[in-house]
Amino acid sequence: MEFCFEQTPVSQQEIINVITFWKKELPDSLIKVIKTHNGASVCGENIVIDSLISFSRFDEFNIFTAISILKENGILSLFPWGTDGGGNYFCLDYTYCESCPFVTLLDHETLEQEFLAKTFDEFWGMIG
Repeated sequence: MEFCFEQTPVSQQEIINVITFWKKELPDSLIKVIKTHNGASVCGENIVIDSLISFSRFDEFNIFTAISILKENGILSLFPWGTDGGGNYFCLDYTYCESCPFVTLLDHETLEQEFLAKTFDEFWGMIG
Protein backbone atom coordinates (compact mmCIF):
# COMPACT_ATOMS: atom_id res chain seq x y z
CA MET A 1 0.00 0.00 0.00
CA GLU A 2 1.37 3.42 -0.94
CA PHE A 3 0.72 6.50 1.18
CA CYS A 4 0.93 10.19 0.30
CA PHE A 5 0.01 13.59 1.76
CA GLU A 6 0.86 12.62 5.33
CA GLN A 7 -0.23 15.01 8.06
CA THR A 8 1.62 16.18 11.17
CA PRO A 9 3.86 13.44 12.60
CA VAL A 10 2.34 11.99 15.75
CA SER A 11 4.22 11.55 19.01
CA GLN A 12 3.88 8.75 21.56
CA GLN A 13 2.28 11.27 23.94
CA GLU A 14 -0.38 12.12 21.34
CA ILE A 15 -1.18 8.42 20.94
CA ILE A 16 -1.50 8.14 24.73
CA ASN A 17 -3.81 11.18 24.66
CA VAL A 18 -6.05 9.47 22.09
CA ILE A 19 -6.19 6.24 24.12
CA THR A 20 -6.95 8.22 27.28
CA PHE A 21 -9.69 10.17 25.48
CA TRP A 22 -11.16 6.97 24.00
CA LYS A 23 -10.82 5.02 27.30
CA LYS A 24 -10.17 1.74 25.50
CA GLU A 25 -7.06 0.03 24.17
CA LEU A 26 -6.28 0.20 20.46
CA PRO A 27 -4.72 -2.63 18.44
CA ASP A 28 -0.92 -2.39 18.35
CA SER A 29 -1.00 -2.79 14.58
CA LEU A 30 -3.24 0.29 14.18
CA ILE A 31 -0.91 2.31 16.40
CA LYS A 32 2.04 1.19 14.27
CA VAL A 33 0.28 2.30 11.07
CA ILE A 34 -0.64 5.68 12.60
CA LYS A 35 2.93 6.24 13.88
CA THR A 36 4.23 5.63 10.37
CA HIS A 37 1.49 7.27 8.27
CA ASN A 38 -0.51 9.62 10.50
CA GLY A 39 -3.38 11.19 8.57
CA ALA A 40 -2.01 10.04 5.21
CA SER A 41 -3.99 9.46 2.07
CA VAL A 42 -3.69 6.15 0.29
CA CYS A 43 -2.41 6.53 -3.27
CA GLY A 44 -2.55 4.26 -6.27
CA GLU A 45 -5.15 2.14 -8.02
CA ASN A 46 -7.94 0.09 -6.43
CA ILE A 47 -7.99 2.22 -3.30
CA VAL A 48 -10.22 1.03 -0.46
CA ILE A 49 -9.22 3.59 2.18
CA ASP A 50 -9.10 7.25 1.17
CA SER A 51 -7.20 8.42 4.25
CA LEU A 52 -6.23 7.61 7.81
CA ILE A 53 -7.62 9.97 10.43
CA SER A 54 -4.89 12.04 12.07
CA PHE A 55 -4.16 11.53 15.76
CA SER A 56 -2.68 15.05 16.00
CA ARG A 57 -4.76 17.93 17.36
CA PHE A 58 -2.70 20.19 15.07
CA ASP A 59 -4.48 18.84 11.98
CA GLU A 60 -7.81 20.41 11.05
CA PHE A 61 -9.73 17.12 10.88
CA ASN A 62 -8.46 14.72 13.53
CA ILE A 63 -9.50 11.76 15.63
CA PHE A 64 -10.93 13.95 18.40
CA THR A 65 -13.21 15.69 15.88
CA ALA A 66 -14.28 12.37 14.34
CA ILE A 67 -15.08 10.78 17.71
CA SER A 68 -17.05 13.87 18.73
CA ILE A 69 -19.08 13.74 15.50
CA LEU A 70 -20.01 10.12 16.18
CA LYS A 71 -20.84 10.84 19.84
CA GLU A 72 -23.16 13.67 18.73
CA ASN A 73 -25.03 11.02 16.74
CA GLY A 74 -25.27 8.68 19.74
CA ILE A 75 -22.53 6.36 18.50
CA LEU A 76 -20.34 5.54 21.49
CA SER A 77 -18.75 2.18 20.72
CA LEU A 78 -17.14 2.91 17.33
CA PHE A 79 -13.58 4.21 16.98
CA PRO A 80 -13.17 5.87 13.54
CA TRP A 81 -9.63 5.46 12.18
CA GLY A 82 -10.03 6.04 8.43
CA THR A 83 -12.34 7.33 5.72
CA ASP A 84 -13.34 6.20 2.26
CA GLY A 85 -13.83 8.49 -0.74
CA GLY A 86 -17.49 9.09 0.14
CA GLY A 87 -16.94 10.39 3.67
CA ASN A 88 -17.80 7.11 5.39
CA TYR A 89 -15.76 5.93 8.37
CA PHE A 90 -13.68 2.79 8.81
CA CYS A 91 -14.17 1.96 12.48
CA LEU A 92 -13.20 -0.41 15.21
CA ASP A 93 -16.43 -1.67 16.75
CA TYR A 94 -16.17 -2.28 20.50
CA THR A 95 -19.89 -3.06 20.97
CA TYR A 96 -19.49 -6.74 21.77
CA CYS A 97 -15.90 -6.97 23.01
CA GLU A 98 -13.72 -4.22 24.46
CA SER A 99 -10.53 -6.22 23.93
CA CYS A 100 -11.32 -7.59 20.46
CA PRO A 101 -12.99 -4.93 18.28
CA PHE A 102 -13.95 -5.85 14.74
CA VAL A 103 -13.72 -3.58 11.68
CA THR A 104 -16.79 -1.99 10.14
CA LEU A 105 -17.58 0.68 7.58
CA LEU A 106 -20.02 3.27 8.94
CA ASP A 107 -22.15 5.08 6.37
CA HIS A 108 -22.02 8.75 7.36
CA GLU A 109 -25.52 9.46 6.01
CA THR A 110 -27.55 6.46 7.24
CA LEU A 111 -25.30 5.52 10.19
CA GLU A 112 -25.59 1.89 9.09
CA GLN A 113 -22.59 -0.39 9.50
CA GLU A 114 -21.11 -2.99 7.22
CA PHE A 115 -18.98 -5.71 8.79
CA LEU A 116 -15.55 -5.93 7.13
CA ALA A 117 -13.26 -8.09 9.29
CA LYS A 118 -12.90 -9.74 12.70
CA THR A 119 -9.75 -7.76 13.53
CA PHE A 120 -7.76 -4.77 12.31
CA ASP A 121 -4.90 -7.13 11.35
CA GLU A 122 -7.24 -9.27 9.25
CA PHE A 123 -8.63 -6.20 7.47
CA TRP A 124 -5.21 -4.66 6.89
CA GLY A 125 -3.98 -7.97 5.49
CA MET A 126 -6.90 -8.11 3.04
CA ILE A 127 -6.25 -4.65 1.60
CA GLY A 128 -2.48 -4.38 2.00
